[in-house]
Amino acid sequence: MAKFLWVLAIIFNIEGGWYAGDGGTLYGITTGTLRNARSQGIVKTQNIRDLTRRDAAWIYYELFWKTSGAYRYAYPLDLVIFDAAVHAGPEKAKALLITARKNARDNGTKTIARQYVLERYKHLHELKRFNKFKWGWRRRLGIILRRVNEEDKRKFTKKQT
Repeated sequence: MAKFLWVLAIIFNIEGGWYAGDGGTLYGITTGTLRNARSQGIVKTQNIRDLTRRDAAWIYYELFWKTSGAYRYAYPLDLVIFDAAVHAGPEKAKALLITARKNARDNGTKTIARQYVLERYKHLHELKRFNKFKWGWRRRLGIILRRVNEEDKRKFTKKQT
């Protein structure tokens, strides 16, 4: 759980607060994702405006961290997979991992994570909405890439993950 909370803090810093577009988003959770989480019994919150950070954390844990498989990987690969799952969905996050592994020059965690960010940028660039959101998406990937390139000073035991 400690690994999850570490990367979740990074995601919360990126996602921020309320966004009124697309029916409303709070902490990066859309109304559709909230509806899905509620139907699965993850949270009881009905209205997106009433969503707490704690509820958002549970949604992220159940629908994105576990579903994307990010928990299986060391930092910073867990971060890039989780962020992609939050931003584009768990299935896209898994597909990007396959592509990144195939195209990475070696099997190092940081190398694959850097390649993952590159593959994600290429994917975003192909989307019709790219011109509308490019500055925000570039900023987001820049934050993630800086985290990938930082020295990881955290040490987790198997028990803490």
